[in-house]
Amino acid sequence: MPAEDEVMAGLLTVPGEVFYQIAAFLEVPDVLSLRKTCRTLSDLTREKSLWFDIIRRQQRYLPLPPGARAHDSLADFTSSHLESIVTKAYNVERTWRIPRQSILKKFAPHFGSFILALELFLDRWLLCVYSEGVIALWDLKKKPDIELESSGSCKSCIKLLGNRPWTSSVSCLDADNDGIIVATTRTEG
Repeated sequence: MPAEDEVMAGLLTVPGEVFYQIAAFLEVPDVLSLRKTCRTLSDLTREKSLWFDIIRRQQRYLPLPPGARAHDSLADFTSSHLESIVTKAYNVERTWRIPRQSILKKFAPHFGSFILALELFLDRWLLCVYSEGVIALWDLKKKPDIELESSGSCKSCIKLLGNRPWTSSVSCLDADNDGIIVATTRTEG
């Protein structure tokens, strides 16, 4: 049985074209792992032709971004750009098949029937303005000790005065990003 060093030395003596044909059938993480073994394989795995072959294989079964689809020319792309497209497509494909949480909790409270405005502030606060004159502010920050289904909670809810429906709404953060300013209007009549 040959020693590991002999096998590696044998791989390094393979012509570049043969190496590319072999490497094109490897999974993306395997190609990137080859890069970490030695300088020669690092250089070979950075060649444009290798990533070109892998992206052509991916084009058969993955929806790639515009500019990298089967009918597009890839000649103008750099090796690193092709590698980036291939790696992102591989990651999307891999994560797409991960099982998802079954059912998320549906919006149970009844604040109104018609949402007039829906705004997200600071990637945490969800402001819902209803035409019936209800304004609800939800905190979407996940709590580590609570299940996903109960991660959002209504922190504030007010009912505007009047019996006619509200027709428009606009909102923004104040200058210090400490508060949300909401303005609503309705038609007179």
